[in-house]
Amino acid sequence: MKKRTPWKLIPLKSVPIFILLLLSLGGTQAFSFSPTVVLGGRLDQVFSPQSAALWGDMYGFGSWRTTLGSEAYAVFNADSSFSLPLDQQAASVDQHSLSAQVGLSLPRGSLLLSSETFFSIKDPLYGLTMLPDWRGRYGIALDQKSTKKAYVGYSGSYLYQEKGTEDRLSQSTAIGFI
Repeated sequence: MKKRTPWKLIPLKSVPIFILLLLSLGGTQAFSFSPTVVLGGRLDQVFSPQSAALWGDMYGFGSWRTTLGSEAYAVFNADSSFSLPLDQQAASVDQHSLSAQVGLSLPRGSLLLSSETFFSIKDPLYGLTMLPDWRGRYGIALDQKSTKKAYVGYSGSYLYQEKGTEDRLSQSTAIGFI
């Protein structure tokens, strides 16, 4: 049986809608919303040169944003999806993510801390897979009149794959102007 990669399982007609949804959710910087929960499911007929398959998907998304006093905010998100082949013996696919972000306005700048973890409990190729990443950025106002800021940042990630040949740790720092 041929193993399928996750990107071949997404129906081509769903990709633009999914990308627009991710961009609209990820780019939103609203500081306070009531909690949001979305649950859903769908059936997809997937065609490829090798075969056709009927897949059932279940997904969920939860988000909570709040202010922390007048100068800070916090955001927590979680989402999960499960895909199961309904007409053949292919392996099911699961994908999950958890994220948190805290922003704090300071007298001469701002601090942004965020973390996100992507994971799959039963990845068909690698078994348990986890990819946590973390970021921090401190922006410093150059003077009282200018909107320009200097910043210093740090980010990192760690990739763990149960059946992979090696784990991977990545780290970076950045200094620049906004």
